[in-house]
Amino acid sequence: MFKRVLAILLCLVMVFALAACGGGADTGDGNDDGKFSESKLKMPEYKPTSDKVQYLSTTDPARWKDPVNWEYSFLSKLKQEYNISVDFIRTTDSELPTKAAQLVLSGNSPDLIQYRAKDDPTFIKNGIVQPVDELFSFEEPVFKQLKDVNELFRYKDGKLYTFIRNYRNDGWCYYWLEDLAEAGLETPRELYYKGEWTWSKFEEYAKKLTVKASDGSVERYGATYSNIIHAITGQTLVNYEGGVYTNNLRNPELADFFNRTSKLTFEDKVVEPTSSTQDSFKSHKVTICLSGRDMLDNRLHEEQKNGLVSFSPLPKWDNADQHYTKAGFGTTWIAKDAPNPQGAAAWFATYVLLIGNVDPDIQAQVRALSRATKGYSDEDYALIESMDDLSKFTLVQIRDEGLGVNWCSTQRSEFLNSIMRWNKSWAAQLETYYPLLNAAIEETK
Repeated sequence: MFKRVLAILLCLVMVFALAACGGGADTGDGNDDGKFSESKLKMPEYKPTSDKVQYLSTTDPARWKDPVNWEYSFLSKLKQEYNISVDFIRTTDSELPTKAAQLVLSGNSPDLIQYRAKDDPTFIKNGIVQPVDELFSFEEPVFKQLKDVNELFRYKDGKLYTFIRNYRNDGWCYYWLEDLAEAGLETPRELYYKGEWTWSKFEEYAKKLTVKASDGSVERYGATYSNIIHAITGQTLVNYEGGVYTNNLRNPELADFFNRTSKLTFEDKVVEPTSSTQDSFKSHKVTICLSGRDMLDNRLHEEQKNGLVSFSPLPKWDNADQHYTKAGFGTTWIAKDAPNPQGAAAWFATYVLLIGNVDPDIQAQVRALSRATKGYSDEDYALIESMDDLSKFTLVQIRDEGLGVNWCSTQRSEFLNSIMRWNKSWAAQLETYYPLLNAAIEETK
C-alpha cells in the first residue's frame, strides 16, 4: 500500500511540475485512494457522445498507464471529472503527418492529434484539423484567464485552431552553484533581483567561469545555450500577426545577437558549440545553460533537491525596453470530423484544471507534493510565479518552425547551427537563407 501511495504521489508531482505553481497554502488532501478530490470549480458541462476519445500521438501508451508518470494522473482526473477514457493511436514522429492525413481523409478521424510546431500551419491548410471556437467559451471559469492569449493564435481566417491551454515563460537560466561559489561570483538570481542580470553580464560570466588547461584547451565551458535564445532580443526569424508571416532576418538586433554569440563561441571559446545543451549542463561540462523550462520540469529533480543547481530568468538583452523571453505554449489539435469533439473539449478542460492554477485546493496540493519531492523553497516558488508574470516579462513567440517543407525539415536547423555551432558568419548565411525563408513563407499563403 505504501508503495502504491508513493507512486501516485510521484506521478502527481510530475503533472504539476508543468504548472510551475506559486501561491496558496500548503494544505489540501486528496481522497484515500490517492486521487484528487473533485474540483470545487464549476467545470464546463460538455456532453460527450462516447466515453472514449481517440488520440493520435507519438508517445508510448504505456507511459499513460504507469502510475509514476504525470500522464497517469491526468487520465485519472479526466475519468473522475467527465467519465472519459482515452484510446491511443500510436505513430512515429516521422509518420505523424501522413497518419493524420490518412485517418482524416479515410473518414476515420481521431478526436485529438498531437501538436508539433512543425505541423503548424500545414495541418490547417490541408484540412487535417478543425477550428475550435464553438467548443470553448472564455466565460467558463476554467478558461477565462486564457482569452487574451488565445487571441494571439488566431489563424488568418480569424478562426482558432490551436486552443492554448497554457502560455508561460519558456526561457530559463540554469547554473551550478559550486562553480559560482568557487569563482566568488554572485548567482544569476541575485543579479536578477538587483536588475543587473544582462547579456553583457552573461558574457562576462561565461569568460570568468570557463576553465582552461595549461595548453589552452577547455576543461569546462562557462556557458552554453539552445538555438532559440535569440528571443531575448524581442526579435525572431519571422514576424507573425493575424496568421500572416513576414521575413525578419534582416533585423539589426538579430545581427547583433548572432555576431556576439559567434564571438563568444569561436573567438573567446567560452561557450560550448553543442546542440546537446541540456546534456552538457547535466553532466557538468558547462556552468551556465540557457534553455527551456522543460529541463527544470523533467531533468534536474535530484540536482535541484540536493542544492547543486539553481535557476533564474534569462539575462535581459542590453538596452532592451522590456525583459524579453521565449514564450512556451501547450495545445493539442482537434481533428477535422472528430467523432467525439465534446469529449476532446473535456480533455482540454481537465488539462487546464490541473496546470492552470485555477483551483486553490489543487494548487495547494501541488505545492506540498513538489516541495517534498524537489526541495523547492518559498523563494523558488515566488520566482517561478514572477517569471510567469506578463507585466514583468514579454513573451516572444517563435513561429517559424512549421514553415515550408524544406525550411522546417532541414533549412532552419542548418541556418541556426551554421552560425551558432559551425562558425559561419551571420552576413554570409543571411544572404543564403533569406530567400529560402521567403520561399517557406510563400508556402503558407
